[in-house]
Amino acid sequence: MSDSNALVLGGGGVTGVAWEIGVLLGLQTRGIDLTTAGLMVGTSAGSVVAAQIAGGTALSELYAKQLEPVKKRPHRTLSKVTLLRYGWILWRAKDAADLGARMGRLALAAKTQTEAERRPVFEALLEGGSIEVMLDENVALSEIHRSADALWSLLVLCQ
Repeated sequence: MSDSNALVLGGGGVTGVAWEIGVLLGLQTRGIDLTTAGLMVGTSAGSVVAAQIAGGTALSELYAKQLEPVKKRPHRTLSKVTLLRYGWILWRAKDAADLGARMGRLALAAKTQTEAERRPVFEALLEGGSIEVMLDENVALSEIHRSADALWSLLVLCQ
């Protein structure tokens, strides 16, 4: 591990996971190995990739898993009513700021999954059976915070 380098990975859902793994493997095969960074920080999809790398899973193995048939996982869909609400907001918005404010109000009013409902999705992505399997003294997992303004989680991996 290099103490002078950091790897920062962003979000992007399942597409972000696949894209980040592919880019990291592509760079590694060309002699640029970013998995040796002394600090790894990931948000959302990036936290999943960073946790797998920090847990010692080789990029080639992660890439091979991306090519396997998709396993059925819990998911959520948007109802027709929700889609109509989005359309109504787009139609009624006066400008970009108004659109953002309307979307924000809709997001804050949304019914979200509990941690207990969402946790199996991340455990399936990590394929460790439990998130705790991935944690050791080099990994810190923040709590999921909910306030009037935001619902967020961040996984920070550091040496």
